[in-house]
Amino acid sequence: MNCDDPARTLEKLTAAGPQVPEVSLRIHIADPWLFIVYDHGLGGWRLFAEIMASVGAAEPGFAHPPPLVNCSNPGLRATIHAVRTEPFQLLKALNEPVRRLRRAGGTMTPFAGRVSVAYARSGADFLTRAREVRDQYWPGVSTSAIITSSFLRSLESHGITPEEQVSFMVDLNRHLPSDVGTLSNFVGTALVSVSSPYDPAEIAASIKDYTDGFRALVGYGMGYAKQLASRPAIKTAWNSGSSRARVVVSDGSNLPAAQRISWSTSTSPHVFVTKLPIGLANQISLAINRVQSELHLTASYYDCMFDTAKLQASLDSVVAAPPYPLVEK
Repeated sequence: MNCDDPARTLEKLTAAGPQVPEVSLRIHIADPWLFIVYDHGLGGWRLFAEIMASVGAAEPGFAHPPPLVNCSNPGLRATIHAVRTEPFQLLKALNEPVRRLRRAGGTMTPFAGRVSVAYARSGADFLTRAREVRDQYWPGVSTSAIITSSFLRSLESHGITPEEQVSFMVDLNRHLPSDVGTLSNFVGTALVSVSSPYDPAEIAASIKDYTDGFRALVGYGMGYAKQLASRPAIKTAWNSGSSRARVVVSDGSNLPAAQRISWSTSTSPHVFVTKLPIGLANQISLAINRVQSELHLTASYYDCMFDTAKLQASLDSVVAAPPYPLVEK
């Protein structure tokens, strides 16, 4: 196996087939790379980051203290807490999915394809320069919103048209009581509307507006109910018939454990590739990772839906230089 390209090596190691056992956790050492493949049934990005941090930690223990009460059913516990503390805000959040169901049209069909990954990393001082640009032009805006904006613009410039909504993975532990937490995969999605030229400040404001209430928690509950209704769970991707890219962004770099990961101080380049699940044929899952002041991007997608060269060029363009505001001509 040629291990010079970690993204291609990851594809081969995780490819479906009889040689890949159906286990919840697999660890591969393919010199010089370490690959960890795990099922989200074990936990979410927080637990994975804790595992990565513990590999090189001098002292054992959690980077972020484990919860006093580890909840096994966080969705139900968070909903009960919301009913007790902010019932009217919860009812308000329930209105949106009800209206969406009434407007729903079209059908979803099962889809089968090969998941590929494209990966790109920046130079050593990329994030330092990006934050300087942010502080000058978009003060208070998260680097995630800026990177997402840059990625959407880059997709367009390389011939891939994004949908008018982008999903951001958000941590739902905020909805649990202060003394309760979970190490399970308790995350939801913030579905925000976007339009070209994808202003980072507008994206950040939309994320904040979405996450201030309970809409992400309600969406999690509806997804969980759908899974229960279709048990045993079927790992099927779905095709809506759209050829536009549904971008889903995941950024866990600000977690205490992610910042505690020990990276080599050698002159060899760091590599952080993250393959993410895909639920829709036209989905591109973008993983944002930070290693010191480097930006590492991985896009997971179906290669029968999107041209690999165009997607790779889109990532390369993002990490080439920090984005600046577009200047009207």
